[in-house]
Amino acid sequence: MQTLEEIDKESDAYFNFINSLDSEYTKEMYQQCMSKFLKYCELDLTSFLKLPPQDIPNLVTKYLVFISRKYSTKQTQLKSDKPY
Repeated sequence: MQTLEEIDKESDAYFNFINSLDSEYTKEMYQQCMSKFLKYCELDLTSFLKLPPQDIPNLVTKYLVFISRKYSTKQTQLKSDKPY
């Protein structure tokens, strides 16, 4: 699987997007988040960019639900560990 940096050199769409960002911090955070999303989807960026546009919202929604549940569970666990 290629890294986002390797794809950056090959994909016009990704290159154009990432280089439209001014902040280096934003670029770094975007790359980290995109890597986590792609890992969840079990795709590399090239495969993701080749998906039919109608498939992408469903993947994003599933990932957001996964993240929401993951952090909700962690918050619940943290709250249950607090002594009252």
